Amino acid sequence: MDIGAAGPIAGAIVSIPVLLVGLADMVISFLRVENLLPAVVGTDLAEQLGRSRFRGPYVHMPLILLGMIIAAATEPVAEREGRVTIACESGAWAQELELMSDALRSRLDATVGENRITSLRFTADLSRHR
Repeated sequence: MDIGAAGPIAGAIVSIPVLLVGLADMVISFLRVENLLPAVVGTDLAEQLGRSRFRGPYVHMPLILLGMIIAAATEPVAEREGRVTIACESGAWAQELELMSDALRSRLDATVGENRITSLRFTADLSRHR
């Protein structure tokens, strides 16, 4: 499996902003449909979150920026029998991404093909790989 800078795994890692925006929209939409959003964020903010001109700059743009930061702080470095190792700048990055690993694997499955990636491993040694 190609894990180079132009490979499909690197492409999926770079698409983290899309994943974050999608997850945020999913949660906001679910809470709106179930009429739970006002209880979580208040009536005024719940009304604003229903407007795309508010959601774009105040929800989507920060998540896109966060996704770009995550992509800059990580790099896929190895793949063996479906297990992908991703080097991170620090242990904190590795731990946070480990918590997101199920969502990341789903995105990778959509990019490289279902069940080609069996697990993700995050290490805190990015400087060694650059």
